[in-house]
Amino acid sequence: MKYVIVLALASAALSWSVSPAAAQVISTVAGTRPVAFHLMGGFGETRFQFVQDIKDEEAGVGGTVTGGDRGYIGAADLAFRTGANASLGFGGWMTKLRDLVITEPSRPGFLALTDTQTFSLASVYGNLFYKHVGVQAGVVPIRSEETLVVSGGRTVSAPQRQTDMDAFGVARFRSATFGAGLYRYGSRAASAEFNVPASPSAIAATAFANGSIGVGAGLSIDASFWYTAKDKNYNTATPGNGSRTRFLVGLGYGR
Repeated sequence: MKYVIVLALASAALSWSVSPAAAQVISTVAGTRPVAFHLMGGFGETRFQFVQDIKDEEAGVGGTVTGGDRGYIGAADLAFRTGANASLGFGGWMTKLRDLVITEPSRPGFLALTDTQTFSLASVYGNLFYKHVGVQAGVVPIRSEETLVVSGGRTVSAPQRQTDMDAFGVARFRSATFGAGLYRYGSRAASAEFNVPASPSAIAATAFANGSIGVGAGLSIDASFWYTAKDKNYNTATPGNGSRTRFLVGLGYGR
């Protein structure tokens, strides 16, 4: 079995004027104030390449794989007008995915086992916009812990830490936002407990699209689609990071 880290990323941006501007999850409401904010709570469905690969592996030995695909997210953006056509923004988000649980039955030469991985993610970012185009960069710290329980009472547990970074070029058109850029997967230390080698940092392509529908009183329905490619190390001698695709929908409030 593989020791893996779920990576996730969130944020977003909409409309010109001084609306909070980000890149992938929060869709903001247009505004003309010198300062604007946007809050969002939502739910996402994520397809991770490594989870599908694990399912394929476990199907061959009668194992089961659940979780590691859904989670709630909370986010906030704040933007300041810095000129007639420019704005400066900051934001952040937090999420916890459903635990990934892998079970295998006993079979000749192997004991039954249960492997559980927890994932907590957060991010802080900043951006600059001029009219309808801008740039954004952020840091994404990821915290995970894997616990393996083998039939007979043996338990192995180990935390894992990874800090990623991203940079986007973003374009906003009315109630839609599109972005593309680079995602830097951070390095991961080797795990002696699970006999997994270190994973070096690597860069991969990433892109997103989002939209927002205002429903009155500052409220909006926000939706986002986001894709990040696998890195060059995935499924090699080092663990690497597989691709991922996510759709998110949430309720936003902004002024």
